[in-house]
Amino acid sequence: FSKRTRISGYGIATHSGECPVAWVFEGSDDDGAWVSVDVQTSQVCHDSTEVVYMLNAPSSYKHWRWTFSQGVGGDSDGLQIREMRLFEAQGSCPLLSSQSSWNQNLQCSDTGSAEYQMVLPNNDVVWASTHGGCTRDIAQAFDGRRDDWAYCWHCQSGDNNPCRGSYTFASPRNVTKVRVTQAPNTYLTGRVDIKYWTGSFWAAVENPSASEFPSATWGSTLTIEFRATVTDKMKFEIYPHASSPNPAVVGLAEIEIFGPCSHVFEGTCRGDRRTWDSGLGGCSTYAAGEVNEHNCND
Repeated sequence: FSKRTRISGYGIATHSGECPVAWVFEGSDDDGAWVSVDVQTSQVCHDSTEVVYMLNAPSSYKHWRWTFSQGVGGDSDGLQIREMRLFEAQGSCPLLSSQSSWNQNLQCSDTGSAEYQMVLPNNDVVWASTHGGCTRDIAQAFDGRRDDWAYCWHCQSGDNNPCRGSYTFASPRNVTKVRVTQAPNTYLTGRVDIKYWTGSFWAAVENPSASEFPSATWGSTLTIEFRATVTDKMKFEIYPHASSPNPAVVGLAEIEIFGPCSHVFEGTCRGDRRTWDSGLGGCSTYAAGEVNEHNCND
């Protein structure tokens, strides 16, 4: 690039079944000293389908390059890459749009159990369970309404036990921040634990910036930032506030989920053993194991 550019991730789409499975993604400010930003090994070939790799944290450099060390397919010593894209980090953007039509006032008693799930109009799925008694539609936490308790997600926690809810995206997303809004005074939430689905188990987000509501005032917000996490499912565990007059019931008026805003730099290559160089670069001959010295300089 002509100047340092803050990158949050990249995408790779292969061609003709000849895929890279191991590489290093590096950045440099002087085209001489390179810093490893991302390392991938033992990747699976996803022929003609783009796979997105998000960085643990955005990094800023003027020059970017991939060094591929291993490939698989019909000619395992070479690669065919159809397209590569870079994502420029530009702050945080909402990953979903709140819709009042999502509010269906569904209760767990309607489903005959202490948990329920519902599919939203955008094909995402919300799920909630309650510890002691019935709960009120977690979809109401994503409906954009904060002005009425009837439009808040709330449930019985059973005295200092958490209520649990989850949001499942129709496809994996890169999540960096969650903002929650305090419920009315009788449903006050204190601690908020955020977890993500790894594909086999729930794990706590890394390096959360906060975990407790600083205020018990209805409508106050708590913003929790954390290390970028690529997942298709987020879980929220909410505990009663220390000053709550009724710790058996907790709730949230709204939950907002954010990811990095990205401008996409992209280029396309087709042909045997060719790779696309980042930014506005062109294609160059390349075989796995070689160091690609062709870097983009805008």
